[in-house]
Amino acid sequence: MADLRQRRPAGQPLREDEFALHLCAHEADAWCRWAGRRLPTEAEWECAAMTGPGFRWGQVWEWTASRFEPYPGFAPHPYRDYSQPWFGTRRVLRGASVATAPALAHARYRNFYEPHRRDILAGFRSVRMGDGSKASAV
Repeated sequence: MADLRQRRPAGQPLREDEFALHLCAHEADAWCRWAGRRLPTEAEWECAAMTGPGFRWGQVWEWTASRFEPYPGFAPHPYRDYSQPWFGTRRVLRGASVATAPALAHARYRNFYEPHRRDILAGFRSVRMGDGSKASAV
């Protein structure tokens, strides 16, 4: 894996084993619109991570199209001020980054941030329009 501390000059392409980092949700959405694609929903991401052969994750947090909301079967973090106050005001990220504690690196773990944030190890993967079954990492 590429060294995450290494800065890349503007305009220099990434290698296939590198990930775009420090992207906000708005930049991920904009790229998807430009490419005729979309971000996966939180449910699509989890389904692919749990059942998709060859679905790799865990290098960067990945933005989804979903707002951070409670859903059936989801229990807020025991520390009440951690998740519940932020329902509806944050976007969901799934996966984990290389800096994530191993206890939190699970395909069902929900992370959330304001969509303008770029200070996290976040990137995204995209889905073909009209096809939630095939995703490619970007």
